[in-house]
Amino acid sequence: MYNTSAENDWISTLDAIYAAVGQPSLWSVALDAVCSSVNADTALLFTPCPQLLELPHYYSSQYDVVTVHDYLDNFLIDDPYNASAVSADFFKTGAIAVGQQLVPTHHLRGTRFYREFCVKHNQAYLLASVLFGTDNQLNLPAMVLSFYRAEQHGAFEQRESYILGCLLPHIQRAWLLHTQITHYKKLNADLSNVLNSLNHGVLIASPEGAMRFANDVAKCFLSNLYLSEIKGAVTNNNFNLPTYLIDCMNMSIDKLICRRVALRNSEEWVVVAACLKNLPHLNNEGDTDSILLWITKVKGDGEMKHALLTEFYKLTATESQILSYLLNAQSLQNIADSCGVKISTIRTHLKSLFLKTNTQRQQDLVRLAGIFNNIRS
Repeated sequence: MYNTSAENDWISTLDAIYAAVGQPSLWSVALDAVCSSVNADTALLFTPCPQLLELPHYYSSQYDVVTVHDYLDNFLIDDPYNASAVSADFFKTGAIAVGQQLVPTHHLRGTRFYREFCVKHNQAYLLASVLFGTDNQLNLPAMVLSFYRAEQHGAFEQRESYILGCLLPHIQRAWLLHTQITHYKKLNADLSNVLNSLNHGVLIASPEGAMRFANDVAKCFLSNLYLSEIKGAVTNNNFNLPTYLIDCMNMSIDKLICRRVALRNSEEWVVVAACLKNLPHLNNEGDTDSILLWITKVKGDGEMKHALLTEFYKLTATESQILSYLLNAQSLQNIADSCGVKISTIRTHLKSLFLKTNTQRQQDLVRLAGIFNNIRS
């Protein structure tokens, strides 16, 4: 029913839609592209209730931001908690099945939305008003996406409705990804604050050295490393992480985990590098190649190693105690004496602890303990 040219009209728009993911400044560009595909004059993506006004609002560039904000402020009903009034006055008129029904002008007449927006801005025709989920206890829409056309340009055609129907799943998917990224950015900010208060630096990077996360302490440490490498005429061809950390990361790939001590400004800092795929509870299937670097000042080196691995591997109290003995390079007899049991009991316990068939986690701990004790700064 629809020819290839119709498909090309919306396929090229996908680049603009997905380019806006994680980039608030590009959502207006994305809406412009969709408007161009469906021959709409303008588009709004916004939350029309006061409780949600702090969320981002996006408009196609045909409208001045101040004008849209004035409209939103004027359109909001006096009683923001009257959910039924909100639904009756605005959302119900636009909740249609895209591609199956067009909303003619008479469906909007008599509503406050028509009087204060369509007439004022000469947007007589509504192609679709799509609700993007709910975000509060009143069950009001979290976001509303609407497309409009001025009266002199005529009503929307079925072909334009079809194109919007093709684009809509992509717009919704891109918006979901965008909100998730925004959420994770906030989580990263919260995590950074906690790590900064503990004076711990954490950064996650690709094997090539491209940073994906770093808190302030880690960034300060990076600055010192860059400065020392420049003074020492050490070159870093990838221009990402300092060579010192790249070396740590390369060692962690070969040895599961790497520990080195760096002297910076008369202070000793311990750098521990580990591949995320070797840290079971941190492993993410979509990011198995990334490497975690943990940076902290030397404070009781043995205790730091023990605490670090205990946290990484979420050890039980018994596992943590055994690991502590292993990190201190104690023999089985010494461990048995410390625990007050026979050496055969320790052997049995180690076998059950480190050689479980359903996981290789405990076996990794043995290797990690050996690596920690053998690595020299």
